[in-house]
Parts: sequence; structure tokens; C-alpha cells
Amino acid sequence: MVADMDDASMIAAANLVTQSGGGMVVVRNQKPLSHLPLPIAGLMSDKSVGTVSRQMEELKDAWSKLGSKLPSPTITLEFTTLSVIPELRITDRGS
Repeated sequence: MVADMDDASMIAAANLVTQSGGGMVVVRNQKPLSHLPLPIAGLMSDKSVGTVSRQMEELKDAWSKLGSKLPSPTITLEFTTLSVIPELRITDRGS
């Protein structure tokens, strides 16, 4: 999922995630502020727990710098894409 208000930054984020084989990235003005590569099936990291934990904290900090007040924006976006949530049911085929 890509979420932003700037098309060029969304493209930059999508390209970076694609190049890294999956993951999460926070981009501002087309430049990455934080990046957590998830190269195993696009869902898991091959790095240590400590490294991934640090990268997750960096993602949270980057979200905050962009003005997010959510306690965990990444989890919010992840659950938004679950088609099993009846109220949302967002899929690649629409809702």
C-alpha cells in the first residue's frame, strides 16, 4: 500500500520498496526518511531482531516528522489492506 498526498513521493516510495524486494518506507519530497527492507516474500527481514527494531523506531520517528499522530501508522496501513475487515474490505479489485 502506498499512501501520500504527493504523486512523485508515492512513486519514489513504491520504487524503493520494489527495489528492496518489499518493505516499508517513509518518503518526503521524493527522498526516503526511513526504510525497512523486507526481502523475504516482501514480509520478513533477514536482519537481526535488534536491527529490525531500530528500523521500526526510525519509521515511527519519520512518520511523526510528517505530522502523524497515530501510535503505529504502519499497523494502521497494514490492517486497512486486510480484506477480512468487513467495514473496510479493501482489495486489489476495489472494496
